Amino acid sequence: MLRLAENGLITPEGNYGELVKKLRQKVAERPNDLEGLKLLTGIEAKIGNTDEAVKAQQQFLQLLGDKASDLDHFNYADLLINQVEGVVSPEAEKALRAALEINPENGGAKYYIGLMLAQNDRPDLALRVWKQLLRADELDAPWIPLIRNDIERLAVLAGDTKFELPPIDSTPGPTAEDIENASQMNDEERQEMIEGMVSRLSERLSTEGGSPNEWARLINAYGVLGDFQNAQSAWEEAKNIFKGDAISLEKLSAVAMNIGLKK
Repeated sequence: MLRLAENGLITPEGNYGELVKKLRQKVAERPNDLEGLKLLTGIEAKIGNTDEAVKAQQQFLQLLGDKASDLDHFNYADLLINQVEGVVSPEAEKALRAALEINPENGGAKYYIGLMLAQNDRPDLALRVWKQLLRADELDAPWIPLIRNDIERLAVLAGDTKFELPPIDSTPGPTAEDIENASQMNDEERQEMIEGMVSRLSERLSTEGGSPNEWARLINAYGVLGDFQNAQSAWEEAKNIFKGDAISLEKLSAVAMNIGLKK
């Protein structure tokens, strides 16, 4: 249960509410407490005190300065956007640009930039951004369903009469389940099936690009086939594509090292 406190803030009832009030008091007394501010931001946002969450995150960013990550800036932008019911304000755009400067592959920031372009009567530019995200990001990324819900309408506004929403199962390539199923086949059938999947995935990634997970699947699939020359080539290409994206490179490196490739 939630209740409205005397100071106008929504406060949970019971023991949890008491903990929230103690955290607010702690942050008020220790305004340079980064962990306290981070925790307070999340709690205030969760219980519906968006204005207070914005203030806490803003203070958190000011304390971090140049040490703030792309996610820190993105979280601030996300709160600002929610504060005004989905409008990407100039202040939110500034935070999004800061996130993308640190990590150009921040999908959430790209989604909001596309939304901002659409809100500013540039559906053509917004469509370009969202198309790229549909090709590059994982289907379970939280912004993908939002894009899929709106992109067809955006395409109409942009005058793109040829746009077709890609089906959800349009990402080819061998998964762990595919390879497990292949174990039920004879050697020749299994080899043919896996080679076909790997070939299609490799061709699509080379021509259209793809997400870090898809490149990892390609590298690992070559390892399953024992084709370490192509695995190494795919790994080298992926390193160039995701240069500067530490999180993606770490994920890809783990797969490459697991099958014995060179760094």
